[in-house]
Amino acid sequence: DSEVLVSADDIVNEVFSVLAYLPHLKAFHGHEVHLTSPRIEQLVAVPYLEGLHFNACSATIDVTLPNSQLRHLSLYGEMGGPKFGWWIPLLRSPSLTHLSYNSTSIARKNVKDPNEALFPAIAIGPPIRSLQFLRLPGASPRFPCFEMALSKCSSVQELLMDSWDEGHVGLPIHGQAAQVPLPSNILPQLRAINAPFI
Repeated sequence: DSEVLVSADDIVNEVFSVLAYLPHLKAFHGHEVHLTSPRIEQLVAVPYLEGLHFNACSATIDVTLPNSQLRHLSLYGEMGGPKFGWWIPLLRSPSLTHLSYNSTSIARKNVKDPNEALFPAIAIGPPIRSLQFLRLPGASPRFPCFEMALSKCSSVQELLMDSWDEGHVGLPIHGQAAQVPLPSNILPQLRAINAPFI
């Protein structure tokens, strides 16, 4: 008897190859997955995909969903890989209504981290008019471009700013975030807010 060893990469490739047989798949969750060009092609071929949830993933090319009905996007942990900002095109999805985000640099409150791309990407990009729910770490107001990024999300009705940076060991950030007020005129459609500095 000889054992046949299968690599983790082969298993992940097999999972992506099966996506074509799941036409009614609504959401995809990836944890520490490296998104290669073939894997991205298989993922974007799923016709009814409404939710993408990435935790510490990486990619070799930009991830875009042509003809997308993407409504929910979650990005947690470090989004690395050879392609910097590979997830940014997903923010441009015209049907995006829910965005949850927590990065390593925000969790570490490293406001000078050049890899922290969410706020600059939103600030310099087109308005995200469809976004209604936004979940961010409570330390977010300390980052450059935070207010400008929020101004591009004028349709947000619910803002959740976590008082703990989930998934990371550390102290609660009430004291630090409490010193940074949220400007009242940035989110005109806001109906509910849960934030440590309110």
